Amino acid sequence: MARVQLDDFQTYLKYRPPEHAQFRTADKKYYWVWDEETKNYVMGEAIDESDPLYVGVRLLESGKEEVYEINKQAFEVNPPSMDGSDDCAQLTYLSEASVLHNIKIRY
Repeated sequence: MARVQLDDFQTYLKYRPPEHAQFRTADKKYYWVWDEETKNYVMGEAIDESDPLYVGVRLLESGKEEVYEINKQAFEVNPPSMDGSDDCAQLTYLSEASVLHNIKIRY
């Protein structure tokens, strides 16, 4: 039986952000919303948070603007420091979209 060395963990399982990664800015708030066209969660920037139950979101990919219900149609995006978290239970905002995003960037 082969012995697993710490180097294997560091090489293959430890998440490291890509060198060319572009990180979101802290002065803006982002949400995951379900896009019916792509059948996928997409990221959007909050443009109107005046209502505590609904948020206006501009989708980053398409530029489309719509109003979504918070925590039913729109889910907050975790801060960039949480990207690649080893344990999804530690995510600040735990939602299906956040878990899928975390798994996607880790593997």
